[in-house]
Amino acid sequence: MLVMTLPIFLLIFLHAKDGQFKIFSAILFLVGMIALLLNGTRGAWLAALILLPLTVLIYSKNIKKSLIAIFTALVLVSGIFFINSILSSRLATITDLKMQSNSERLLMWKSAWNMFKDNPILGVGYGQYKTAYQTKYILPEAKERELGHAHSNFFQILGECGFLGFSAFIFMWIYFSYFAIKKWRREKNFACLMFFCVLWGFMLHGFTEFNFETSVPSKLFWLSLALCVAYINDSKNFFHRI
Repeated sequence: MLVMTLPIFLLIFLHAKDGQFKIFSAILFLVGMIALLLNGTRGAWLAALILLPLTVLIYSKNIKKSLIAIFTALVLVSGIFFINSILSSRLATITDLKMQSNSERLLMWKSAWNMFKDNPILGVGYGQYKTAYQTKYILPEAKERELGHAHSNFFQILGECGFLGFSAFIFMWIYFSYFAIKKWRREKNFACLMFFCVLWGFMLHGFTEFNFETSVPSKLFWLSLALCVAYINDSKNFFHRI
């Protein structure tokens, strides 16, 4: 949820001409960043690391200044990780294949890939990952044997829906991104960038987590996209006034 909302707070800060909106959005962004760091979700950290600089670059009117700002922010965040042993040790586990959280993910992804290889066109069936995994595709070395999802939107859909479903999922991401960026460049409608940020925040985090059918983030995702479309189609929307 933070990966979807933090870029929006950042955009409002960059876009707002009203001082009160700038201050309020800056506070929300800083509080959100603290929450993101403290909850220790590594997949969300990686997603934010990609999306926040990308958001700045897409919105930017001065690439040179934006690159300097991004570099400064990365140095600051790196310093926070360097001086905080809890954060730095948590970050170091991202590449630790001996850590059970990482090794189990790799095994689940391999199982999903095996489902796809056996059923390349339609997969094992939508919603059938848990049954297929626990009855046939679980690997002998897996320690967590009661899991019901692949810890990745992409591998989950690949295993359940095969080539056709996976292609549709990727096409949705590409087309929605194209829609948002095209309208932003043509109309400079701020809500288009909000749409883009919500989409990419959800999808990037979905590489390492099955959030597509996790109720709270999924509801926020679809509701936010719908609100953005409503804002895009309303030439007098709130974001034109800030």
